[in-house]
This record gives sequence, C-alpha cells and structure tokens, in this order.
Amino acid sequence: MAKYSRTVKVAILCCLWYTLSSANNVIGKKALRKYPYPLTISLFHMTANAFLMYPILMVMGKEYSFHYSMAFFWRFVLPLGFGKLLASVSSHISIWKVSVSYAHTIKASLPIFTVTLSRILYHEKQSQMVYLSLIPIVFGVCIATMTEISFEIIGMLSALFATATFSVQNIYSKLALKEVRLNPIQLLMKISQTALIICIPLWLFVDTPTIVTDDRLANFEDQIDFLFRLLVSGLINWLQNILAFSILNLLSPLSYSVANATKRILVIISSVLTLKNPVTMTNFFGMMLAVLGVFLYNRAKIFQNSKKNLLPKTTKDVAAGGEEEQYVSTRYRVFHRMNGI
Repeated sequence: MAKYSRTVKVAILCCLWYTLSSANNVIGKKALRKYPYPLTISLFHMTANAFLMYPILMVMGKEYSFHYSMAFFWRFVLPLGFGKLLASVSSHISIWKVSVSYAHTIKASLPIFTVTLSRILYHEKQSQMVYLSLIPIVFGVCIATMTEISFEIIGMLSALFATATFSVQNIYSKLALKEVRLNPIQLLMKISQTALIICIPLWLFVDTPTIVTDDRLANFEDQIDFLFRLLVSGLINWLQNILAFSILNLLSPLSYSVANATKRILVIISSVLTLKNPVTMTNFFGMMLAVLGVFLYNRAKIFQNSKKNLLPKTTKDVAAGGEEEQYVSTRYRVFHRMNGI
C-alpha cells in the first residue's frame, strides 16, 4: 500500500512538473513576443526564488538565516549569483529570438560543456560510455540547427552562452557545497538574492527607461497584463524548482533522468503545438536525438559514479572523506537539477 501511495505521489508530482515547465516556456515566449524585456522577466524570477524559499525552509525545519564568511561570499556566492543572472537573461533572450523547441535543443548541449570544462579546469577524465553519449547530442543539435526554419544567430548564441554559463555554475557550485554544509534550497535562495541585488541596478538602467516610454504599455490594461504575466512566470519558475526538489527526493538518479528527458520532450512538443512554430520531420528528429543523447549521458554518468563507489577503500579513506563526499555529491545533484535553465 505504501509503495502504491508513493507511486501515485511521484506520478502526480511529475505531471505537475511537466505541465508547469511547458506552461512557463509558452507563457515566457508569449510575454516576450508582446513585451520584449528578458531582463525584466529574469528580475521577477530572481525575486520569486529570493523570497518565496523562506516558507519552504520553515516547513522543512531548516534555518533560513544562516551565516558564512565574507571570503565564502566573495569566492562563491557572488560569482554564482552573477552567473545565475547571466544564464537566466541569456536563456530568455534565446526564447525571445528563436523557437522554444530549438532553444531547448541547444540547451541539450550542456553535457558537452560540462565534460569539456571539467577536463580543462580539473583534468577530470570520463568513461568511454560518457564520451560516446555526447555523439548523438552533437549530431542532434547540428541537425536541428541546419533545419531550423526560425533560425536567428543571436538566439542560437544566447542559448549557447546560457548553457555554457550554467555549466560553469554547476562545476563551481560543487566546490561551494564542499566549503559549507548548506541545503540546496538555502544555496539557491542565497544565490538568487545576490543575483537580484545585481539585477536591480541593471534593470533600472536598461529596461526601465524603455518600459516607461513603451507605447504598448501606455494603457492601464496593458500594464496590468504585463505585470500579471511577470508574476505568473516568476511564480511558476519557483514552483518548478520546488517540484524538482521534491521529485529528486523520491526517485533514484536514473529514474529522475528518465523523468527529466520526458519533461524536455513534452516541453518541445507542447511549445510546437501551442505556439505553432513550423517544424519539419528532420528538425524534430534532430531535437529528439539530442534529448536521447542527454538521457544516455546521464545514464553513463550514473554508471560511472556507481563503479567509483564500488572501488575498495581503506578504513582511513572512508573515515576521512567517504561520508563527506557522498553528502556533497547528493547535495550537488539536487542543486544542479533545481538550478536548471
């Protein structure tokens, strides 16, 4: 009975996650078509994550007021906050300039950036299966790019920049989690607050003068419509993070990778059907090939990590770092999924 109840709970959470993810992309695209202010949308996303995480931490019984050294702030929190803002704005620019389906296909190239940067920065080698899993991602993204009808170079470069920034963020966040024992929600909240502080002066300088003089926002009804879209987008983005956190705590890494691949497929399909952007069969094949590659990459990484854990260790090794490494690895996996683009 308990197993059945857990299955139903996972199914409901996944359905909500898929629905909200699809809705957020469609709402974001429609909002940017009418009101082209990607920085403003990012501002509302940061605001939601910066403040709405407080009640979640209270329900979890976690401290929402936590302390760390100034050295930790300058070394980790500030760069991660700046990176989060860059990734968010770039991601919204890509959705504004190109189709949602194509933007998500480009973002499927994340494992390529992660493997490359890990190799360059930390000389980290991967298994043969991990390297092979990158092949369908490369071919899928290339096919989708060559056959994309609504292609724009700015949109493609923005999506690539967002993905690369997110990859650097993920690698750097693992170092941060080794320094202090923070819950992923605590870290995401603190990074979002930092990103918000950076974003506000930029928003006042970049978007505010244009918004004030925008004829599309001259009427009170249009202003309410714009504000409503922003509030809904920010709220849905926050709910996505909470759902991702909840699902991660109920599923194994492999099961979550299946759920995540399913989510990306449904986001692509729902955006094509709802926004009616033209897609050829070859284009759609490239998208699905890239998504398949991401799933194979996640599966290969899980298998690689499980083999590492099976290697014999001395009692001294286990006492010194085994438990800590497991803690960091778990927290990093959760933060990585919650902080997705």
